[in-house]
Amino acid sequence: MKPGTLKLDTPVVLNFRLKNTSSVTMTAGRVGEEIDYDLTVTDMQGGELPRTPRGERLLRGEYAGIRGDGIDLKPGEETEESVNIANIYQFTQPGTYLVRAMRHFILGTVDEIRAHARTIEKAAVSNVVQFTITP
Repeated sequence: MKPGTLKLDTPVVLNFRLKNTSSVTMTAGRVGEEIDYDLTVTDMQGGELPRTPRGERLLRGEYAGIRGDGIDLKPGEETEESVNIANIYQFTQPGTYLVRAMRHFILGTVDEIRAHARTIEKAAVSNVVQFTITP
């Protein structure tokens, strides 16, 4: 999502660009956009917005993976993904909001995965994005 203005009761799509800034090929597991990212949406005072029923289930870990593949990113490569955060959070009031995303399921290097090494989950954290919802 580029910082901007959206209308109430419309999709709130957050677009991500995931870039491998390391010197080795990394694999990012893909289960489903709403699962791969830990999203936090707050108002300008720092209060987290209420979640939708789906968002509550995701928070409790009550979900099924949509897919179970991965994407290999060579050093410097990037990929784009998106998620409609209105499926997770309730945007019932006009206002200005902040969102931050943390990408889970960074599984490690290809060699680590192939060797069935103990995976230490790594994560990528986004910058904070501000956006406004209007009536």
